[in-house]
Amino acid sequence: AYFTDMTVGEVHRIRPGGSPEVFYTLEDRNYPNGIASGLDGSLIYVACLEEILVIDTASGEASPLDSGPDVCTGLGDGIALGPDGLFIVQNNGLLGNRVLHCRLDDTGRGVVSARALTVALPPGLMPYTCALGKDVLYVNGTAPFAQYDDPDGPPASVIVEVAFGH
Repeated sequence: AYFTDMTVGEVHRIRPGGSPEVFYTLEDRNYPNGIASGLDGSLIYVACLEEILVIDTASGEASPLDSGPDVCTGLGDGIALGPDGLFIVQNNGLLGNRVLHCRLDDTGRGVVSARALTVALPPGLMPYTCALGKDVLYVNGTAPFAQYDDPDGPPASVIVEVAFGH
């Protein structure tokens, strides 16, 4: 299993029966957040502030996902990977509250096509994390962190379905 620690810029690994260990330290790519394993386990994808980082699990070598100049894969939060591609939750003022659906090339290291999926959430909620189901993406809608200081508390979180089709 792999997980990120955005406070120190590390990706950790837990081997079966083992303890957490640092697998990769991001020297120049800040705030690793969402993480997904490739379909065969040979690659992991890490959502970072500026890009999606692709890490080879055997060698530990990392490189940015090749998305070309017209596709912004950065500013990601939760991500999910399945046979239909990589899904990146992007919740910010620059890109809006959306999920970017990227179809990957055969190597898993490049984007062949990308399109934004609209996430219909109640007012006041933002998409943060996601999980992939059969022909549907489940997206968690949660209040922005600042609303947790509100005397009335934040609005309740929800899970919404985002159909992506084929």
